[in-house]
Amino acid sequence: MKQLHFIVNPISGKGKSLVTEKLLHTHFPTSEYTIDIQFTKFKKHAIELVHEAIQANTDLIVACGGDGTINEVASQLVNSKIPLGIIPQGSGNGLSSNLKIPRNLDQALQVIKNFKVDAIDVGKINDHFFFSNTGIGFDASLIKHYELSQKRTLKGYIQAGLTAFFEKKKSEALLVKKDENQFSILPFLIFVSNSNEMGYRMSITPKASLQDGLLDVVMIPQTNPINKVIWSTSLLLKKSHWFQKIQTFQTNKIQLEGEEITEFEVQIDGEFKTLLTKEITIQVLPKSLKILMP
Repeated sequence: MKQLHFIVNPISGKGKSLVTEKLLHTHFPTSEYTIDIQFTKFKKHAIELVHEAIQANTDLIVACGGDGTINEVASQLVNSKIPLGIIPQGSGNGLSSNLKIPRNLDQALQVIKNFKVDAIDVGKINDHFFFSNTGIGFDASLIKHYELSQKRTLKGYIQAGLTAFFEKKKSEALLVKKDENQFSILPFLIFVSNSNEMGYRMSITPKASLQDGLLDVVMIPQTNPINKVIWSTSLLLKKSHWFQKIQTFQTNKIQLEGEEITEFEVQIDGEFKTLLTKEITIQVLPKSLKILMP
């Protein structure tokens, strides 16, 4: 008999979660499955619930929510024997879209029932895991304003992007270390991706793979407003790689260091964070998360 733990963020998807114990029992009969369903009550609560599920020797932990909930759950399962299942219910859903997990609830539950386990790469920025992407500069500022707006819609995302775009903020030069090379950049954007989608079906790393052991890096130096408009337009048209000032490469590790910086504002899987450090290391942990795929 399989033991399944469902961790549900009840406010994801505009607070209209349809994952209930009654529904789950229609898909997972009690003769074959033991079902436990827990609802998160505050930020980071999912982490506690994962630890409880691990102690109960569960066979599977399913994250039901958006990218933030999925990150909280998945971060506790890195290098674990327990696989992760996903029921996408958030606004962006970048990771689940990359994995081709259906938004339709019944179809997503069927993926859980099929129990096809594979492994994907995991990104790590200092002590924090990410599964889709992380970024600094414009990207982090966008997420900061997106969280402040509390509008979990594409319109809210675009409005936050416009606010970040016109924000007057001093940019500090960074030393970038990759392999045995190093160079300086005054960044408008540094985006490091493990998956090929940011959410809302937008992407600036369309060739990124969750299973190639590499991270896809996009760097854009500070530039004039006209060039920023050109890049933003190309992003919306899904043609950002056409932007002439963009620098892209793949790596398994990159370090960023600022001489006058005491903290980095970053976004990690769509969550804004401030890292109190002068240096950040971003690396990939190949095939370190077991996950259910269609």
